[in-house]
Amino acid sequence: RAARAREAAAALRAAAEGAAEGTGFGGGVLPREDFAELAVQTAIRCARTADEGAPPLRVVRVAPASGGRQQLTERPRVSYDSVIAGPKFRKAQGVVRSADWSAVLAPFGVVRESDPADWRRLVSVSGGAARW
Repeated sequence: RAARAREAAAALRAAAEGAAEGTGFGGGVLPREDFAELAVQTAIRCARTADEGAPPLRVVRVAPASGGRQQLTERPRVSYDSVIAGPKFRKAQGVVRSADWSAVLAPFGVVRESDPADWRRLVSVSGGAARW
């Protein structure tokens, strides 16, 4: 335990020094919109109560990924207008690049993920619909 704590402290010191130089944690600045999206996705996908397996305290260290855009997936832009419109409008709306949130948050105990049949719903990882 002590060795792991020393190792973690050394990594944090190195990252903090790198952050001051703009090179730590993958380098660069994480836009606040991306941080907000991460907070929302964590809140809706990860366990919230002890019954679901949530820890008493969850600490998530956030930094821009060093891989950048390679970790993003492309999908069609989905909005009310694109759902009710025709194929030409949907094509004109283009695509968005987004993370696979279930994969990104997997180490933190994802209990809800997107329903492949309906993008508006989350389903329990164990199979049932998520309770709100």
